[in-house]
Amino acid sequence: MDFDERLAYMATQIPTGAAVTEPAIGFGEEPILGTSDGGPETKFWTKEFWTLCRQDLQDLEWPSRKQVFQTLFTSQIAFAVIIVITLAFDTTVETLVKKLLSAE
Repeated sequence: MDFDERLAYMATQIPTGAAVTEPAIGFGEEPILGTSDGGPETKFWTKEFWTLCRQDLQDLEWPSRKQVFQTLFTSQIAFAVIIVITLAFDTTVETLVKKLLSAE
């Protein structure tokens, strides 16, 4: 199916009572913070916005101190292992290339 045939097929799948609405913003444009008409909770200069931000921060499930240290420890071990593997691979490849070039 080419593009036009797909469009025609998709148009047949739309329910008859479906309303067609245009996007509020143009293609490729993004709304700027506080400029949408979403209500007072979307404008950063209103009290409702900051109240909702505070509520979101309180509702978050923060990691425990133990989870933070476990993640930090695991990531640092993984980093060290990756460095060692990379250095070993680099040394091996460098040695092979030098042997191949000196075999002339």
